[in-house]
Amino acid sequence: MTGLEHHYRRLIALYPAAHRQRYQMEMLSTLMDGASENQRAPGFRETIDLVWNAIWLRVNRDGRPLVRDPRWASAAAIFGVLGAITIAGLQVMLPLGEMGWQQRLAEIRMPHSQTSWIPFAQGAAWLAVAVIALLGRRRIAAIAGWATVLVTLAGALSVYRADPTVVVREWTLMVFGVVVAGGLTLAKGRMALRAMHVAVFGGVAAACAVSLWVDAMLAYVQVHPGGGVGVMHWGVSFPSLPGINVGGMVPLGLFAMFLAVSVWLQYTVDAGVRWRLRAYAWVPLFTWVLVSSSYSGYLAGSMTQGLNVAQWLALVLVPLVAFGVGVILVRRRDSRERLIEIGRAHS
Repeated sequence: MTGLEHHYRRLIALYPAAHRQRYQMEMLSTLMDGASENQRAPGFRETIDLVWNAIWLRVNRDGRPLVRDPRWASAAAIFGVLGAITIAGLQVMLPLGEMGWQQRLAEIRMPHSQTSWIPFAQGAAWLAVAVIALLGRRRIAAIAGWATVLVTLAGALSVYRADPTVVVREWTLMVFGVVVAGGLTLAKGRMALRAMHVAVFGGVAAACAVSLWVDAMLAYVQVHPGGGVGVMHWGVSFPSLPGINVGGMVPLGLFAMFLAVSVWLQYTVDAGVRWRLRAYAWVPLFTWVLVSSSYSGYLAGSMTQGLNVAQWLALVLVPLVAFGVGVILVRRRDSRERLIEIGRAHS
């Protein structure tokens, strides 16, 4: 076996077993015949093509595309509403925390920066998307969601030369918005959640949105005789103002409650829908992990140099890969459940 044939066999091994059993020799023969005389490894475009087709076949090996699976549409209807509510809360949470500390600092006349109105406008837009979707106008909600994402992206790109970090800071919520808008575009049928469930989720999300403001209001700020400022924050004393980077028990407790309610809501729907909800949620989650881990230094350094090609590729590809992996895991679970049902039927 030549080195080139070995490389081709490794790529063909990515394909589903049934496909390999039927077409492996034919594929290998075609690939070897099309190779040049001194070729030692598959070309880049050829490799991408083989890998992409392998992923596509694994995702669609059951023969039913995503858009024809009603459980994806049902999960999209739920995720579209809950995701829009979540984005609205996340957009205003930090600015409200800043405003809370500004109110406390106003008592001692310390200088502070002006809070921007833009996050509040974005939060209001996403809240409107959720309300419109709940009223059954999903197409209008989807258009509003896509428009909000595009406006946010345009705003970040408009200041890219002066401050390229804006794109990175906004990227996670923009990706989140794309999934929400895409979900509302795909959604069909009635949303498989009761109004009470949505109300509980919305209430907890709203409480989380104002939690940092409440935290600032409850902190004890003391002016020292020498002119310094001390903060007693939930039993912990800080030598200077911690800002919104130090949270007390109120935000931590509410964030834990939000997580608990999110998990609880998943178990109020069918298992197939639940796994599809997770596939949608993994996209913004893995994007947040990427930005937090790999771009923290870039954000902290007040960079004026734009992102390089590798950094852009990571921002674009990680959400796509996250969703692709989620789809594959969902399909594997469906296949396993189907085999279990077949086994029960023949037992």
